Amino acid sequence: MSVWIKFEECSAPEEHQDCLVYYHSPSVYFPNLYFMTQSSYYKGRFEIEETVTHWQPLPEPPTA
Repeated sequence: MSVWIKFEECSAPEEHQDCLVYYHSPSVYFPNLYFMTQSSYYKGRFEIEETVTHWQPLPEPPTA
């Protein structure tokens, strides 16, 4: 089981690393919604519009 890493400059993933990211996406009706998605880290930022709070490396895929 992977551990979530708080996203900060000193704990950022490696360049071009695919990660599982956790982010807050408030809305008018549901202000406390948090989501997870896969994103790549590129040029000092994740490739999603939302502000990422935590990340972790992708797990190994299952074996057949």
